[in-house]
Amino acid sequence: MNPSLKFAATISVSAIFGAVISDLLAKVLTPKKCNPSCLIVIHMIRFSSLEKVFAFKELCEELANACYGGASDCLSFELSTRVDDELELIAFERYAKSGYFKDDHDLLQALELTDREESGILAYEVKRYVETDLGHMERGL
Repeated sequence: MNPSLKFAATISVSAIFGAVISDLLAKVLTPKKCNPSCLIVIHMIRFSSLEKVFAFKELCEELANACYGGASDCLSFELSTRVDDELELIAFERYAKSGYFKDDHDLLQALELTDREESGILAYEVKRYVETDLGHMERGL
């Protein structure tokens, strides 16, 4: 092959590769914005025993799978244990629209936990928020 053509081909491939890498990096490194119409629902739950916590986590697994499977308008579902008290959990839900629920959303009703005493639930509180478009909710580790 002609050395001039080989050099030109190498430069062309390098330029194309550089442009592709640059475009990918721009997409990955650009923070994604929140949607100010998204609804955040936080459920704070306190249980009487670890046995009841584990049972609740099993029930929530189906909801989480439905969320990530695209079965609802739920964009995120996360169940977290308090660092210094394993009997206290929060369930964090993020929905595409702030008007997703006409009434207050009750996770316990959704899980069909009508008897709080039997379920070991000592306290339950729900708070609803709307995103402000400050920061981003989609950054990975």
